[in-house]
Amino acid sequence: ACTTPKLDPYLPHGEVVLPPGVDSPVARTSTIWLEAYDDPETEEHPIFDGELIEPAMQSGVADVLISNRADFDGADWAPYSPTVQWTFDPDEDGQATVYVRYRDGAGNESEVAALSVVIDPDLIEQQEVYLPFMVR
Repeated sequence: ACTTPKLDPYLPHGEVVLPPGVDSPVARTSTIWLEAYDDPETEEHPIFDGELIEPAMQSGVADVLISNRADFDGADWAPYSPTVQWTFDPDEDGQATVYVRYRDGAGNESEVAALSVVIDPDLIEQQEVYLPFMVR
């Protein structure tokens, strides 16, 4: 049996981090940064051991799957965005982990990325306010 390889056989890759200047502990609902890439020229891609008929193409990171569960039970793919407001599900010790997978336009899925934090139940995330603030 012979199959034609995809034009983009490479998995996207990325990580999930807190924004610069934000350290753990964090508020239960906090902004997380999703840093994902789908560039076949980067070293993070595993070596493809087959030959492509055409050079590999970059299909781009299209979707993200985010969950408080490592098995992603109940999670749905959503369009990729570099920042997300996320509500963590801490354990009784205040520890919480968010798990992320990325999918590119060719349907390739990344390995799981994770971010573990400590949740401060008394902390509320600071929102940026831009002036002038008007109410109508």
